[in-house]
Order: sequence, then C-alpha cells, then structure tokens
Amino acid sequence: MYSFVESGWPKVIPPDLQPYFIRCNKLSLSQGCIVWGTRVVIPTYYCQQLLDKLHKGHLGMVRMKHVARSFIWWPVIDSNIESASRQCTQCCQTRNMPTTVTHQWERPPGPWQNECRFPRSCMSFHVSHCYRS
Repeated sequence: MYSFVESGWPKVIPPDLQPYFIRCNKLSLSQGCIVWGTRVVIPTYYCQQLLDKLHKGHLGMVRMKHVARSFIWWPVIDSNIESASRQCTQCCQTRNMPTTVTHQWERPPGPWQNECRFPRSCMSFHVSHCYRS
C-alpha cells in the first residue's frame, strides 16, 4: 500500500485495500508513515498491540474511540474497539453505572416557605433593570 500512496493506485483494487482506496485522495506520506489527515494509518500487524494500549486504562468504548480518532486509524478500528470493550469484564461492570445526583434540594416545611439563599451581590438587582426606556 505504501507504494500505491507514493506512486499511484492500480485500476483494479483488491478487496482488502478498498477502505484505503476510498480515502486515497486524503492519504499521504510523512516521515516514512502513511497518514490520513493527522492520523497515522496503522499496519495490520500492529493493530492488536495498539488496541491493547488503548484499552489498558479501561476508558470505555466512547473515550477509547475519541482517543484513537485523534491519532491513529485502520479500517475496522471502531468495531475492534467495540468488541474489546464488550469482552472486558471490568469495562462491562462500569459501563452502565447510573449517574449520581450532585445536589439534593431541601424540602421546605410548607408551601411558599422557602428561604432565599442568594448572595448579597444578587440582592441589589431591581425590577427597573428589566425594562427598557
């Protein structure tokens, strides 16, 4: 594939190179690497190693995809990340954790008995500021 990016693509494209050919106008060479925009195109041989490194922190599927999309690419990277995070028991345990409530409102003793808890700087606001003259 390196030679195709360097000197041009053939008229008949093998099926395994179709994902690359779709992006052929955006692929270029930089310091001996094939790049697609700002991402390095990873050879198949190194995909599993990089997938393991992405998954090492158990960031979750969305976060792993975000990090990967910033730096690297290979044709089935999204499905590889999805299957890696689904097969990991640690990722599955934390995947659907409900969000915690950050603030509980105190219930007033009765209707219209809520105390005003605005800071003093907000107290200087006056209704006349709401109208234009």
